[in-house]
Amino acid sequence: MELEELDGRLRLIPRVVEIGYYAPQLLALTGLRVGEHQARRLLGDIRSFTAALPRRNGRPIPENIGATRWLDQIYEPTVEAMPIEVAAQLEPAEFFHQVLDHRWFMSEAAGHDVGHRAAVESFIAAEVS
Repeated sequence: MELEELDGRLRLIPRVVEIGYYAPQLLALTGLRVGEHQARRLLGDIRSFTAALPRRNGRPIPENIGATRWLDQIYEPTVEAMPIEVAAQLEPAEFFHQVLDHRWFMSEAAGHDVGHRAAVESFIAAEVS
């Protein structure tokens, strides 16, 4: 899936891609080396984050700028919050991926987006206990 903005509205565009499409794209944007499934998920999070950023000069933020901000504001703080007990079991990208899953389940249960910080705190509380 790809996000596209048209007349101030976002729309999802389904795309059929070959295996090995997402991981190199994520690597180029962020320097993160992950599997294909994780790369697709992280790219989706980057695109959602970038789409929510304030527009600059009436234009969307470029994807590479959004990816840099995402790394700095979302990914790195999440990975830094990973408890030592969890770090011994999971790679940072897998931890982040599981936090995204947890956020989705929490948001579904709540009926609205619970936010990334709440998902991180809840996930850590569930994993450490």
